[in-house]
Amino acid sequence: IRDRYQRRVPGTAQHVPEHAREVGIMTDLVQLALSLCATAGTAAEVVKKHIFHGHPLDRDRLRQLIAQAVATCGQITEALDDDTD
Repeated sequence: IRDRYQRRVPGTAQHVPEHAREVGIMTDLVQLALSLCATAGTAAEVVKKHIFHGHPLDRDRLRQLIAQAVATCGQITEALDDDTD
């Protein structure tokens, strides 16, 4: 799933403003951690709407969100591996 997602959707880490790039790994980790939390929250919202509000389960949307979360976890791992401190 992760490979398919990464081919179709650019990673959010590529959209860090130039001034923030100068700060380095900590800015990357903050950006990625917040992205992961936002994606997980959106996935939880999809499930909540299905379970508690009777909405149909949007399986495709949930798959996309989980793939995005997995891709973000991969980016966090890469950022940690790239850290030379």
